[in-house]
Amino acid sequence: MRNKTMIRKFWVALAVLCMSQVARAQVSENRYINFTDTKRLIQSAAAHAADGTDVGSGSGNNNISAIYDNNKYWWVSSKNGDVYIDLSFVVELEFSEIMFSEDGDRFEQVSAIEVQIPDGRGGWATAERFSSLAHRDGRLTLAFSKGSVSTSALRIYLHTDSNDEPIAIDEIEFVAKSSLIPTIRHKASKWYAIKDSFGLSSGVLGTFRDDQPMFEPAMSSAEPIQAAHTYIDTIYMHKGSTTNLVLPTINKNNSSSVQTYQRWYSYRTDGTFETNHQDHGGTSVYDLLTPVNSSDAVYRFDNGYVGRPLGSIVNSMTFYYPTNDQFEAWFPNSNVDNNWFVVACDVSGYTDFMPEFVSNGSAEMSIDDCRKRFEENGYYEPTLAVRVIYYIVGVDDRPENDSYSWNNGHGRLLDDKYNSNGDDNSADKYLEEYDITFPNKHVSDHTDELVALSKDAVNYAIPVEGTYDGTDTGALDIDIDSRQGATTGLLELVSTAISGNNRVIKFRRKGAGANSTWEVPDGTTATIKVTKKFKGVTYNIARFNLTFSASSVPLTQHQVAAIGAGDSLEFRSPDWMNNANNLTKLTELTFDEGYASHDQVGYGQDDYFHFPMAWEYCSYAFFDGSPLGDYIGLGKYNGPKRWYPEFDHYSIVNDYIGYGDVMDNFPKPPTGLGKDDGKYFVYVDASDRPGILARLPFEEKLCAGSELFVTAWMKSGGQAGSDDAAILFTVMGVKEEADGSKSYTPLYRHSSGQIRTTYHLATGVPGTGADTNDWYQIYFSFLNDDPNASQFDSYILQLENNCASTTGGDYYFDEIKVYIAQPNARVSQKEYTCTNTRTRMNIELDWERLMSRLGGEGTGDEEGISFCFIDETKYNNYLASAGSGDDLADKTAAIDSSIVLIGDGQVINTRLMSMFFNTTFEKNDSIGYSSFAGHDSDTIPQGQYFFAYQHMKDGKPYFYRSGSGGGHGNRNLTVDFYSVLSPNRPYLMLIVPADPNLGERELMEFFAAQMDDDCRIVTRFYVTSEAMLKVNGEVVDPDEDFCAGQIYNFTVQVRVPNADGENEGYLVIDDGVYFDWFFGTEEEFATDDPDYDTNLDVALTNFRSLYPDATVIDATTGPAEKVLDDGTLVRFTQDEYDLISKYANDRGQTGGVNSRLVLHREDLDIALLSGGLQLVVKPIQTVVPPDSSISDSLWSLVCWEYIPLLLKVSSDAPSLHAGFEEVKYPADDFNPALRIGLGQIREASAEGGRSLRVSLRNPKIVSDGATALGEISEEGNNRIYMVDSDDPQYKDYFTSADFDQFSLPIGTIDKLWAAENNAEGGYMDIKFDLQEQQGAGGFSFNPREGYTYTFVAWFEEKNEETGEVYTTCYGSFPVDMKVVPENLVWNGGANDNWNNDSNWRRADSDELHKPEGSGYLTNEENQTGNGFVPMLFSNVVMPQGSRAQLYMAGYADGGAWTGTSYSPRPEGMGDPTKDIQYDLMVYDPGADGQGDKLTTERFRVNICRDIHFEPGAQLLHAEQLIYNRAWMDVAVPSRQWTLMATPLCGVVAGDWYANADGSQADEEYFKDITFDSGKHSRLDPAVYQRSWTGQATIVENVGGGNTPVAFGPLWSSVYNDAHVPYTAGGGFSMKTSGSGQTVFRMPKADLSYDVSTGTIDRSGHGRLFVSGLLDRSNPKELRPASVEAALTPSADGRYMMVGNPFMCGLDIRKFMKANATNLDGNYWIETEDGPVVGSAHGDNWLSTDGNPLVGPYGAIFVKLNGEGAATSVSFDKDMQMLEGAGGRSAARLAALTVTATADGRRSGAVLAYDGNAADGFCDGEDAQLMADLAGNATGVPLVYTVAGTTAASVNRVVAARRIPMGVFAGDGTTTTLTFAGTGELLNPRLYDAETSTETPLTDGYELTLTGPSHGRFFIVCDGPAALAIASPGVEASDLSAYSVAPGELIVTASRPLGLVSVYSASGALVKSVDAGGSDVCRITGLGSGVVVARVGLGGAVETRKVAVR
Repeated sequence: MRNKTMIRKFWVALAVLCMSQVARAQVSENRYINFTDTKRLIQSAAAHAADGTDVGSGSGNNNISAIYDNNKYWWVSSKNGDVYIDLSFVVELEFSEIMFSEDGDRFEQVSAIEVQIPDGRGGWATAERFSSLAHRDGRLTLAFSKGSVSTSALRIYLHTDSNDEPIAIDEIEFVAKSSLIPTIRHKASKWYAIKDSFGLSSGVLGTFRDDQPMFEPAMSSAEPIQAAHTYIDTIYMHKGSTTNLVLPTINKNNSSSVQTYQRWYSYRTDGTFETNHQDHGGTSVYDLLTPVNSSDAVYRFDNGYVGRPLGSIVNSMTFYYPTNDQFEAWFPNSNVDNNWFVVACDVSGYTDFMPEFVSNGSAEMSIDDCRKRFEENGYYEPTLAVRVIYYIVGVDDRPENDSYSWNNGHGRLLDDKYNSNGDDNSADKYLEEYDITFPNKHVSDHTDELVALSKDAVNYAIPVEGTYDGTDTGALDIDIDSRQGATTGLLELVSTAISGNNRVIKFRRKGAGANSTWEVPDGTTATIKVTKKFKGVTYNIARFNLTFSASSVPLTQHQVAAIGAGDSLEFRSPDWMNNANNLTKLTELTFDEGYASHDQVGYGQDDYFHFPMAWEYCSYAFFDGSPLGDYIGLGKYNGPKRWYPEFDHYSIVNDYIGYGDVMDNFPKPPTGLGKDDGKYFVYVDASDRPGILARLPFEEKLCAGSELFVTAWMKSGGQAGSDDAAILFTVMGVKEEADGSKSYTPLYRHSSGQIRTTYHLATGVPGTGADTNDWYQIYFSFLNDDPNASQFDSYILQLENNCASTTGGDYYFDEIKVYIAQPNARVSQKEYTCTNTRTRMNIELDWERLMSRLGGEGTGDEEGISFCFIDETKYNNYLASAGSGDDLADKTAAIDSSIVLIGDGQVINTRLMSMFFNTTFEKNDSIGYSSFAGHDSDTIPQGQYFFAYQHMKDGKPYFYRSGSGGGHGNRNLTVDFYSVLSPNRPYLMLIVPADPNLGERELMEFFAAQMDDDCRIVTRFYVTSEAMLKVNGEVVDPDEDFCAGQIYNFTVQVRVPNADGENEGYLVIDDGVYFDWFFGTEEEFATDDPDYDTNLDVALTNFRSLYPDATVIDATTGPAEKVLDDGTLVRFTQDEYDLISKYANDRGQTGGVNSRLVLHREDLDIALLSGGLQLVVKPIQTVVPPDSSISDSLWSLVCWEYIPLLLKVSSDAPSLHAGFEEVKYPADDFNPALRIGLGQIREASAEGGRSLRVSLRNPKIVSDGATALGEISEEGNNRIYMVDSDDPQYKDYFTSADFDQFSLPIGTIDKLWAAENNAEGGYMDIKFDLQEQQGAGGFSFNPREGYTYTFVAWFEEKNEETGEVYTTCYGSFPVDMKVVPENLVWNGGANDNWNNDSNWRRADSDELHKPEGSGYLTNEENQTGNGFVPMLFSNVVMPQGSRAQLYMAGYADGGAWTGTSYSPRPEGMGDPTKDIQYDLMVYDPGADGQGDKLTTERFRVNICRDIHFEPGAQLLHAEQLIYNRAWMDVAVPSRQWTLMATPLCGVVAGDWYANADGSQADEEYFKDITFDSGKHSRLDPAVYQRSWTGQATIVENVGGGNTPVAFGPLWSSVYNDAHVPYTAGGGFSMKTSGSGQTVFRMPKADLSYDVSTGTIDRSGHGRLFVSGLLDRSNPKELRPASVEAALTPSADGRYMMVGNPFMCGLDIRKFMKANATNLDGNYWIETEDGPVVGSAHGDNWLSTDGNPLVGPYGAIFVKLNGEGAATSVSFDKDMQMLEGAGGRSAARLAALTVTATADGRRSGAVLAYDGNAADGFCDGEDAQLMADLAGNATGVPLVYTVAGTTAASVNRVVAARRIPMGVFAGDGTTTTLTFAGTGELLNPRLYDAETSTETPLTDGYELTLTGPSHGRFFIVCDGPAALAIASPGVEASDLSAYSVAPGELIVTASRPLGLVSVYSASGALVKSVDAGGSDVCRITGLGSGVVVARVGLGGAVETRKVAVR
């Protein structure tokens, strides 16, 4: 039985095979795997016994595959008993029945079957168990009780009742559900998901169409299909025949570059080509489209045939074109006809078979993985690489009324003009006509030059009537004819015929041979004709008309780089193209700007740009640089595995990834040589199909006489043995058809020629040979002489592949640029314009373009042109007022009203000008010369003829000629003339052919008729004034369209003309000249105002003659008159004043920051309004030039006339400003400055690794749909650009004519975001570019301290949800960036404002005591010493003796700056820098912010990093300063004890060491000092210190007791224990051994000292003690406080030493008042001049020197208020005061003061009446005399008065009339007493008891004494001079008893003294003296101690208790 079955199967197969060979033209059976043909969907099978033994892997009948082999074998288990069979399917199946065919003769019958399916956990689950099986005729059918089972795998258990025989199965069948055929599901490509996932905007996606994810079906009603690049191939074939359709994505070995997916389908229906399977005339065709290889596994879907990922790669298909009868039989009721078919194939190598893209990353996928993903996700197509479309047209049996495309296309072959019979060669039309230029040098030595047909040779089928007989062979014949002049036969064909799938025609120079370079003469032409013979008729297929050009020879990078100015190839230089006069760049494709970097995308391989070109721009497949998991390619390259673009693919890359570059390791092409390096370029692995590589659209009309210039760069990447690369460039006109389609008409073609990898060339051309890999520059130009070319709607430049094959054809292209030159005049200035004067102009006409337009070249005839200049603004205004722009009469009138005069005003002075020339170029006079008779050689020598009025014949002016041919633009007509023109206004030069028969009116009508003609000859131009107006640093181009809302920085540069007056001979003045700025029209500015009978021009001229520096118009600048130096009387009238005031106070409709007239500004920020800008700028004339290098004579040549400017606005721009939302600025368009440090700039750079976040405010969005503002997304445009600076290193850039506002990029905007109504405001993150060389001239941004750099930031509108960007108008705002020096010196006075930049200067190197070689730039090197107000990073130097005061400025209503109530601005203080309060300060938020960002905050006052006080420097309110560390140089007098205090915390005794020279003042500032034994010494100078400790005592009596007079403190012993702390607010004493003074630098940085006996406490190191007075940690809140110093009292608890903690004077009055609860109000000071004593009694303050201040570092002694008084003192902000400039400032006292002076030292005593005092001594009221507080024993004379029994320095009395006065002085010392304040006493006298005389006291009275004096002199008066002080109820006591000299008691009275008795404390009489009526009694010889004096006074007796000294 088995043998019979096998024989039957063999014969069936043979019969099928024979049938297919006979019927080769069509395939009758189904060649596809249907999803209902389930056996074909079995992927694998296995069989096992119950114990797991394999029973199905044998051969023949023992292989389990026999159960689905269509009855070829049956399967027999190799083991008896139960078995189970595992089946897996290609796809998931749904079936309702399983059928088995059994063989039951010899084998066991199955008794039960269990069907299992996967359980999803790696196991199996029972779907159903079948028992009681019904075996019928060897067949067994299982029907599922649930209807069906869906699964991709089955396990079938076959159970038997016996193990005697094995189980045998013949076939297994599955009954599938009829709805099983699936549909490929469409989706958008993955690039849309990538764009969204990385938040990319349209501006960084290149030309990618991110708005077109799907295509609407063009030919069916099916659902939209995935948008993709589309390649179209056209085939003309016979009906009833077949053709093979081959994908372009294969190479010669049939390897495919699309590994994962192929779907073939009908593009007309989005379905299949399946017929109804009916037999027609013996022919039956199942599908019109079938796989070429019958073994290919291809799956039939509802909408196409799919190979991979389910089956085979399907590279080709056979298409059968049915006859008309067959079509009608097989496709009855079809809605399409049989005249044409469209077969499509979608192909891909991508792996995203899923609805939404998710990257698989680097995890590589297999085809099996793709299959599973494809099935599991429901058959979603992947991202398509390309869609290939075959447009197939049947040429036979066409309908009678055929289509337009047929009749005007292939159908023309039946026209006699396209075919000829026999010898008849009259047919001269060709189906395809090509005009192509080639380089005349074939630079390759490998691949021959070639042209290509549009179709393969086989696809030019010749139409036949009726049934095609199969005789059309498809072969084409070729011949060539070439010539150059009379020489012919220059070129030869490689082959004279082509056939089959070939379309390439190769040729070379005759005799050159293969593999050689060759050259033909410039201008050589050739014609290649392609014909086809069929049935005796010759059909004209194609004609190629070739022209060979020398100017188009490809040049290597080395050749281009070597081109210099004036070279014959200068026109090939990129610089020439970019800067050539009259050239306009139409379009470019550079793959740089607007292409996101890999860092922005973060996907795939980093050398690829990941988005394709616009779908319509390219027909090649796109590879995006996917990672391993997202693509499957061939990948047979060296190096780590990754994917590459292969056959028929392109990629946009930044590295050389071609097969040859990678495999052969070519050197990298040179950078910066000839070609712009750019960012990306395109790599192409070409096929031998034409294929569109790129398209560049443009819309400029190609008028007759216009010339296109095209440049591109191309580089081959081919290997040595592979074919070269070539590109065909085609300029095409585009017509928009009525049905919405577009038609394309070729206008010009140029072939690059074959380009070889220069590495393989050995031609000797620069840039070729070993070690080279140059790019080639491709160039061609196209002069259009066809008037019809201007009729197209638009144009494109198309690049097509022109390679010989895909074996090779690897190349790169980049930098494609298209320029145009129209046949217009070039109008230029020869001299700069001064308003209201005639301007010398020049016009130049390109000869070739003019002749192309006018015709008639070389005839020798005279021709001419007529032209006029019209003011475009006036012209448009006239039409607008006329209300009709289309009426010829209105246009003529508008021209008449706006025309300007031409000519010198004498010989020529006309409105309409005609100029003449000879049509033979060489017959025109050369520029500079005249051949006309009668020229005046005496006045005009030959060589000096330039003007029209100089070159006239018969009353007609003639052009000159310039140039002599060769190159481009080298032959011109030119002439100079004068015209009346205003600067910065748009003018039009209109040109028409001269017609002598036209009068002026007719000629103006002729001009008017041309105004709306796209091809009119017109030139738009401006003239420039001597003073250059600049916008953002760029010379104003009034022709540019601006956007409303943008803010620009306007500046003016005055140009000083040299004597020759030529434009080139000007000096540019950048600063020092000021301008008045008027917002309005030139007419309004220069026309009299009817209300004031004058105009602004006149008013400002007179105003500035009197007030050249005025910035305002007010009472100080009122009407006046003045006689100038030249005797001219200038009157500035009231009307002129009022007119200026009117505009100066008018802010216009917008209320912006600028009024309509802004006075005296060098520059101005202006926000453009929706109506545009009309501005007049008037220079303020000065007599003296600002630059001393300019002579007065040159300065007198400057034009001081006003400069008008008109800028137009095209659209609204979004707006945005730097600043904070919560701040109220002066105006919405106000732009604050940015203050930053040089170090911060370096940090916020690529090198520094951080960015700067600038706060932004007030965003305005103008586009519908936009939700936010952001950085410009187009790659490379997210920059900030410097547009102005006062830094002289950039002056040449800003004065350069080439400068524009984008010339100097200084940084990148990483991120910008702002949205309306966001209270937090927006931000901009920027990084500065400091190292990268950018721009022309080697520019790099090198900011320097003390300068301002104005930059502009640009931004765009965005929709944050969709990512859409709106780029109609970008927004911009300027920022003045002030680079604040790191080291600053205060340069102001005591009343100057800390917040004024002019009060600061940059610290020079020597001022900081920088060592040599420190690298610190001196101010000379920095070229400025300018400074700015300090910031947190600034070190501040307070110079010696300087004074400054701080106040806390605040904000009122969020805006205007005021002083705060806490600290108002002091009276008389100067102003801050204008608007400084709005400036932004950069700071480092540190741990509180984002670590990678610096940020901005509002301007904060009184901040710095460190501050250094030189000796004598003072700062009032230092507590308001935010700082890091305070430094100070403390000068201490040498060789004497000085009372000291430290304002710093953390100071210890060991810190007081100095340098060997006694000074640390010369140590480098802001550098830590630590003890260095090699530099410092504690012995030279020696420093002695004494502290006021708890053991210190005031010595009041040498012998003990409490005597009334004290003479000095007892200090601690002298020590040098380094750890002893000095409390700020306390005092100590110091003496040094040096000479003069010793200067100490504080603080020290030592952490320990060798001479220390304890640890050093550095708490608050470097901080001022008084900083605790104000907490400024919250910028928006001030938290004042007081500070306390805990002091150590003396041993008796009565005295303390207080130090001044302030960096200015301590006001003792306020200090005492604040501490009155614990201090008695008295204080003692030891100064260099002597002691000072003071007393504060309530509000009554007295001092011996009248000075209420203790200077910085000073200390005083104070006395506690008795036992238990607190020993801490407090300080507050009000206790401080600046000392006067002289050091100490005396205050007027209401007291008598006596000053004792001897040998330059002095002391004082104060006597005052006080109604609240007592006449005796009282603590807190009187201050006792204390001497030698510092312990210097200097012998200073000490004057005193007596209070009760005590010698007092301050003595308050209430009723006393007689007060003793004395002096302590050394024997022989001469002391002078000087009296002051005598007016405070009533009738004061000095009583001398020794002479009994009284002397009246007056201020200045002096008394000279020798030695000491006690008890002799008395101050006598009649009470206080002020009655308010007198106390009438208090009786004066005139008795005094006191002891001031040892053992001596003095008793005095105003009455006669009697007996004076002295008793001891025990009551014993010690001594008795009768005074005898004297008023003074001296008793000597007493012992020290307390005694009682009993004094007789005229019968009365009084006693006094006295302590005898």
